[in-house]
Amino acid sequence: TLMLASGEKLRLSGIQAPKLYDPGAALENWPLAQEAQARLAGLVLGQEISLAPAATPRDRHQRLIGQAYLSDGTWLQGAMVEAGLARAYSFPDNRDCAGELLKLEAKARADRLGIWAAPV
Repeated sequence: TLMLASGEKLRLSGIQAPKLYDPGAALENWPLAQEAQARLAGLVLGQEISLAPAATPRDRHQRLIGQAYLSDGTWLQGAMVEAGLARAYSFPDNRDCAGELLKLEAKARADRLGIWAAPV
């Protein structure tokens, strides 16, 4: 999830990154959660983002949902999955990019990157 300059929250459609919980939460961070957050922050901080809204443009928490792109054309979901810091994760209303995300995930798995480097 990204916090946009407008104050809106954006959930990146089609992926699931390791969960990072608030300090003091009863739950532990997933492995590589901090690395995933740092990678995403490194990609987006100070950048303009364009959004291709999902078929369902908001989730139950009123976050925007969609595919996000930087002005240089970088597809955020693809970059995160390709780095092994997120996995493809689709629902019936957001499968438009699932095929490409699954291809990127397969390569990250084969190359044992990020979350795919851990022993099975």
